[in-house]
Amino acid sequence: MLKKLLALFIILSLNAPYASARVGTPSFNFEIAENPASQNTDNKDSGLSGGAVTAITLGSIGGAGLLGLGAFLLRRQAEKNLAAGTIIGARKPICPICLDKNPNAQIYERINKNYPYLKKALSLNEIHYCPNSKYILVYDTSIDKRKFDLIKFYIPPKTKSLKITHVTDPFEEGDISTELYMYKKNQSNPSESAMLKGESNKQNGIIIKTTSSDISQYESASYIISNYASKKTYAVVIELIAE
Repeated sequence: MLKKLLALFIILSLNAPYASARVGTPSFNFEIAENPASQNTDNKDSGLSGGAVTAITLGSIGGAGLLGLGAFLLRRQAEKNLAAGTIIGARKPICPICLDKNPNAQIYERINKNYPYLKKALSLNEIHYCPNSKYILVYDTSIDKRKFDLIKFYIPPKTKSLKITHVTDPFEEGDISTELYMYKKNQSNPSESAMLKGESNKQNGIIIKTTSSDISQYESASYIISNYASKKTYAVVIELIAE
């Protein structure tokens, strides 16, 4: 656990020069809270400006700290006999960020050197500038058998659609599933499961999906990865598109 927290600290420190605070917030900050009873780490972000460039690293956590996801989602995952793995944004959804189109930017140098899954996911995307597109980046993360990982994030105003690029190890039909649940303002339970369309390349471990209808009425969303087979590593790029 100490090694994982140290790795998280290093990554957040490296990203600090690119992060700026939202108006009214004195400083950019991540709070890392640990629940000793469950060995749970809940990573909460206090808000990023549209110009911030950073990413969220998901660590291996226990099943506690799920407040804010809604009873519906927890019941649904329990019915599948899945235990909680990595949970990010349960108490406060994370904010999407802007990315640099310059392929030589420092953030890409770090990703290319240290995170092959995220590097591959980014290579499948054409980066667009804010405000047309904002992004959620999930660094290379492991998920155990019969676990589900979840990342809850804000949907910026005027967002019309989103694209999810999920890169993992080669898989077979039924090994993994990915879902997106949408929340309207002040709702604890999701309004509905988003209609996603797309394709997968199981041999190369690639899943690419987009929303099939306007999502501008929603304030936040939960992206869920369910793993029914052997332990896997994955990375995700979520693009939130205003046009």
